[in-house]
Amino acid sequence: MKQAGLILLLLMLTACSRQPVDVVPVGESYMPLAVGNTWVFKAESYSDAPIPTPTHHDTVAITAKVVAQGVEFFRLEGTWPGFSNGGLWVYRVSNGNVFVAPEPEIGGSAFLVFDAEVGQRWPLDESVHGCLNSLALLDDYAVVNTPAGRFDGVREIGGGWIDCSDFGWTASFARGVGPVRWEAITIAGPTNWVLIDARIHDDHSEAR
Repeated sequence: MKQAGLILLLLMLTACSRQPVDVVPVGESYMPLAVGNTWVFKAESYSDAPIPTPTHHDTVAITAKVVAQGVEFFRLEGTWPGFSNGGLWVYRVSNGNVFVAPEPEIGGSAFLVFDAEVGQRWPLDESVHGCLNSLALLDDYAVVNTPAGRFDGVREIGGGWIDCSDFGWTASFARGVGPVRWEAITIAGPTNWVLIDARIHDDHSEAR
């Protein structure tokens, strides 16, 4: 009986050690766009307190699609800055970059500029977040390890520190997967989110 119990315990430990998901890249975009795309993250807060901060999960998702002016707009919702109150509309152009707007209309501002030079900064519309007046490409070939796997060649975009001294935001994007990590830094300290699950496909044809 003891031997059977030991075997059962070993099987349980082996199952727990496996990767919970197998994220298969879809297409070549750093931000796949399709209704139903969902990225689930585990939040990790860092604190000097002796009691560890409980972890929680956050989701970034594409919940709707509208075609306007011949362009496919996607509703992006989540707890990223500016996206928590009903989300914002994004659309992808032919070079793979993503623009953001409060309504499904061409214009708005460049949001995720994946083909920028490292260090290049671009203005961001204030409708996203009052402290994100601009973003920059921080790295064009990062390596990010998450519970969902290791991602190479990641593009990291961030901003906020020069616009507001007590706020910063970064997000890391893997080709064919989308966001795999993001971080927010506030006066309370940094919180890091890492990907634990993703359901993605890409049925979007870029605007010209």
